Amino acid sequence: MSQDFKTVKFFVDYDSCSGNYVADADGNLLLDTTGQDGTIPLGYNSQALLAQLANSNYMNNVMHRISCHTMPSENWPELVKKTLIPLAPTGLGEVFNSCGCSSGSNENALKSASIWYYKNKYGENYSSEQLATALKGKPPGIPDFAFVRFAGSHHSNLIGLGKESKYTPKLNMLWAPFPNRQYPQPNPSEETKALEETQKLFKTNQSICAFIMEPILSKGTYYATAKYYQELAKIVKENHAALIIDETFTGYGGSGKTWAFEHWGIKPDILVYGGRTQISGYFMKPEFRPPQVYQISNTWCGDPLRLDQFKAIRTVVETQDLIEKVKNVGDYFYKKLGNLLENKKGVSGLRGLGLHIAFDFENKNKAWKFVGDMLGKGVFVNVVNEKTVQISPALVFEKQHVDVFVEAAESCL
Repeated sequence: MSQDFKTVKFFVDYDSCSGNYVADADGNLLLDTTGQDGTIPLGYNSQALLAQLANSNYMNNVMHRISCHTMPSENWPELVKKTLIPLAPTGLGEVFNSCGCSSGSNENALKSASIWYYKNKYGENYSSEQLATALKGKPPGIPDFAFVRFAGSHHSNLIGLGKESKYTPKLNMLWAPFPNRQYPQPNPSEETKALEETQKLFKTNQSICAFIMEPILSKGTYYATAKYYQELAKIVKENHAALIIDETFTGYGGSGKTWAFEHWGIKPDILVYGGRTQISGYFMKPEFRPPQVYQISNTWCGDPLRLDQFKAIRTVVETQDLIEKVKNVGDYFYKKLGNLLENKKGVSGLRGLGLHIAFDFENKNKAWKFVGDMLGKGVFVNVVNEKTVQISPALVFEKQHVDVFVEAAESCL
């Protein structure tokens, strides 16, 4: 088989899953605190979602995977307008939908930024020399533009935005330091140092067209202060680069706000969405729309099936006021964990926004032992960055589920 089974935690009986509980192939029900890597906003087999889908065009869209950029359905523009556009941050009125996963959306967002930067520098039209050299991967058709991202960030597993490695070629990517912090206390000196290093990157590299960042770094586990992000946004703007915010993991409610960047009081030029929205793409300012046809394109440029699914999800989320509930349950979860971990040796760094919560063990062996022990108590948790417990459940996670987690954790620590 071609799939890498080293990543499989266990096999699932999806017909037997319910709400926040996932059923393994042996019939065990486990409280899922991972939310399928933060992608299932309503949990498993949501009856409210099924009721919404029964009254939609969902089954019609199962029949055809249409090419939305060449032969869209007659209701496609209205579906995008009513389902996605209301969620767009102020000023980001343009939207691009990708074929599928968020990896492609992030890389196309960088492409949009580079086209915008190129247009500002050289104009909308291309010379014959630029066109000819572009086909050969050489300047001036392929200019030496650069992008900046945080060290430790995770935007894609594709070749351009994958993790830093000497074994694979990359985009011209520069790495900005992320400030160290001893949670929950801020670290102003580290933030100042990181900002100074980022400013140096821009001053020593004159063709940086974009800075791409996660509002909570590394799959929802690290963040700085609002002041830091505001100063960072100023640096990007002063250097005439685009600010791209990748919300594929943190977006649509998980942080207790629609978009996690709203916690920091900053404004992106491009916002990439995915995960809980089921369909992936990005919102952008009008000036980032490519001037030439097919400059940003893919096989389908959207997915009516998944957008119809997200339309139904939005209805349930808004009817049940789930994003506000995430904030309240997240606060409750954080306080309960704070009380539990306060005097525990070898565990530190509790932090969280909404239901994006994390804490660290002193080494990976203890972290993965905790995962195994929690499974034995009927709770499924995940570890990232070797020793960080990552919590990102569905938006329907309630206080009763928090109590189950904390009771199990108390016996496993």
